Amino acid sequence: MLQETPEVTPGEPLVIEGIDIPAGANAMLIYETGVTVYAPLGEAAEITNTVTVTGACLPVEASATLPMTGSAALTISKSVSPEVVSGCGELTYTIVIQNSGSDPAAAEDEVVVTDVFDPVLHDLTVELDGEPLSAPADYTYDEAAGTFATVAGRITVPGATFTQNTDGTWVTDPGIAVLTVTGKL
Repeated sequence: MLQETPEVTPGEPLVIEGIDIPAGANAMLIYETGVTVYAPLGEAAEITNTVTVTGACLPVEASATLPMTGSAALTISKSVSPEVVSGCGELTYTIVIQNSGSDPAAAEDEVVVTDVFDPVLHDLTVELDGEPLSAPADYTYDEAAGTFATVAGRITVPGATFTQNTDGTWVTDPGIAVLTVTGKL
């Protein structure tokens, strides 16, 4: 039998009151929450959720521990400079790959960056974190179509680092890889 919405007192601890369970019956209480900036981050981090049910002939307590799972979590952004190019000038695309996950994006993850340059670039110079890359060992480029792709596994991005502030909040400092592609129009 569906009951009215119970009274919820947010905070720590979260308190839910007003649930009546007849003798011999069962009740299911489902709630959803999100991880806050106070949740621990990094290796061996875990969150323990404990529930206590009180009432006549009670309390009953149960808990579940959720470990932080290691993985890479990549985002990518692209910028172009200069904003205005005249004639057959030179254009540079800067592609920043950030990893906010605890694990690095390693060669075996086979990360590939692809792009289509419009307008098409000629005489490319490509660098990853300041180190020159060469075709076809590190990337491919179809100059007729402007299609660029790094070779699978050539892009690696370090994992994020995590720092706890004095107020108990955690800060994520993402790992970064910078791919620059420069060419002439």
